[in-house]
Amino acid sequence: MITLYKELSHPSIIIHSPIEGSLHGIQAPRYEIELNGKILESFWYVINNSHLTLQSPYYSVNDYVQGQISQAHWNRFGNESIDLTFIVKNKAGTCSNATIRLQKDNILPIITILQPSKDNLIFGEQAPSYKIEVEDWNVHETWYMFNGSLNRYYLTSNEYSGII
Repeated sequence: MITLYKELSHPSIIIHSPIEGSLHGIQAPRYEIELNGKILESFWYVINNSHLTLQSPYYSVNDYVQGQISQAHWNRFGNESIDLTFIVKNKAGTCSNATIRLQKDNILPIITILQPSKDNLIFGEQAPSYKIEVEDWNVHETWYMFNGSLNRYYLTSNEYSGII
């Protein structure tokens, strides 16, 4: 006896992360998607409508899938907007997709230390003052650390000068 199933529903995808419009650096982003449907066969993703895809066998129903975009694929793209499309297919061959646009920033900031100068690096009891310039279109965090310390001292974007 052979049992046949007729699949009339379409699979669906909900992208939980990354978030639409989010900014990512040189590290490939992680993803969390929700796949819904009966008799799912596989899912994959496409970056900027390219043929760079990763296909994963998948045989579950209504489940979350977590992973990371291939670093090799991510490295092929520069400082730009990136469309990330996830596609799911059921055993009947019906596909559904969901797309989000991400921003990739792979240009490192340029930091110039104006104070203290290289010629004046000996200080007494008074803490030295500092002044820096940061060139970057998207500064997320700025901090300094002392040699050998793991403690970070965070600055706000308008705190690029002061006393250490």
